[in-house]
Amino acid sequence: LFTLPFTETSVETSLELTITFTPSEYGVVEDTLVIKTNDPDESHIEIPLIGLGYVPSPNIVLETTSIDFGTVMDGLTETFNLKVKNTGDVELEIDTIYISGHDAYALGDYSNDIEAGDSSNISIIFSPDDEDSFEATLNIIVLNDPDVDSLGIPLNGVGGEPAPILVLSKDQIDFGIDLPFQDTLSQYITIHNKGTIILEVEEIQFDTNIVWSDFSDISLSPQDSTIIDIYFYTPDSLNILDATMIISSNDYN
Repeated sequence: LFTLPFTETSVETSLELTITFTPSEYGVVEDTLVIKTNDPDESHIEIPLIGLGYVPSPNIVLETTSIDFGTVMDGLTETFNLKVKNTGDVELEIDTIYISGHDAYALGDYSNDIEAGDSSNISIIFSPDDEDSFEATLNIIVLNDPDVDSLGIPLNGVGGEPAPILVLSKDQIDFGIDLPFQDTLSQYITIHNKGTIILEVEEIQFDTNIVWSDFSDISLSPQDSTIIDIYFYTPDSLNILDATMIISSNDYN
């Protein structure tokens, strides 16, 4: 199992020997390299050789060993992508992936085969239907990892109180540069309700009188939106505008 291509030779200063180890089965292999020379002091030298042969195999590694979704509003969904790596030498084969426990959790997309040195994601979806704690287990059944045949990853999440969620389409409104004086310019912003109950937008105010909106109060159903027009009057003495828009609603977060 150890090989050394070598023929009798003369050495003036040094010689490099290349020894190759080619195991044919799993286990420890031992041998001895014998060097015979015309050196009167060391005509016979023995060097122990040792190597470990192993069977190429996959090795499953998880990005995390538990998943906590935190608080997700009752009626909404949150997705966690669990990264699974194969740090072994051959393709990893996964037999089955399933979730045991509460049905507030569901599986999304995943792959049963992961190439050596590659990774893949398992999508887990949390959809609470009550204001409560939810526990479950993600089970991964592995076919060909010699060290692991199954893995169980705890899943935890809490269903939060239904509420409106006000989301703006942009975090600032830019009217541009080199604007004409004594002119009225307009921009728009979209208000979304990403929550699960009606969003009541009561008022929109600005901390300057040269920016305004014709907005009046509105009620937005869950997943609905509305466009708000914003106007800016450019006086002849203004260099830079830095104003704030204040939105009053029943989204208290």
